[in-house]
Amino acid sequence: MFLKVLAACAAFSAVLAVPATAAERPLKGAEIDALIKGNTVTGLSDGKQWKQTFDASGGTVYNGGARPPSQGAWNIQGDKFCSQWPPNDSWACYTVTGDLDANPKTITWISAGGTKYPGSVKAGL
Repeated sequence: MFLKVLAACAAFSAVLAVPATAAERPLKGAEIDALIKGNTVTGLSDGKQWKQTFDASGGTVYNGGARPPSQGAWNIQGDKFCSQWPPNDSWACYTVTGDLDANPKTITWISAGGTKYPGSVKAGL
């Protein structure tokens, strides 16, 4: 009897431990594209607010505090988000996770070295 009660308590505890919203998960290329194209992502970096817009033609603008806005380009290569920032000609690609069920939706870019850049997605530019 004790084992049945213990098992029931364990099962109930497991149900309570499930978060109310789904956790971020790896996103596929088409999901990344749909999530950011035509939208704005905002976040914090070193305690300072930043925002980045992603237009449908592959242009992106990053506003990060006191510096002038940076204009670059973005695209999807396979299941990775890639960006290029002049005067640099090379593209940097990132693995992306997100929570498409959250409100607001979330996105995290993860560099090849494992550095994470989380943000919240807002509709429109």
